[in-house]
Amino acid sequence: MRKMLAYVRSAAAGYEPAVVSSVVAAAFVLAAGLGITVGDLPEKANAVLTFLAFVAPLVAGRITRAKVRTVKSLREGGVLR
Repeated sequence: MRKMLAYVRSAAAGYEPAVVSSVVAAAFVLAAGLGITVGDLPEKANAVLTFLAFVAPLVAGRITRAKVRTVKSLREGGVLR
């Protein structure tokens, strides 16, 4: 799992966080929509993918929101003029 996370982080380096999180969420939704299964437990894998298809956009939105700064906070911090 760590290798996969390291690969995703290196592939996402330099891209806007909103774009990266939306692409990852879309991948989970696509996998669930196509019914991609893994291993000998197709019913359980489908259930997990369906759950991830529901949760992935929520997590992606939360990650994106945590990295976004409002214009007002940037102005108050003296970054924008």
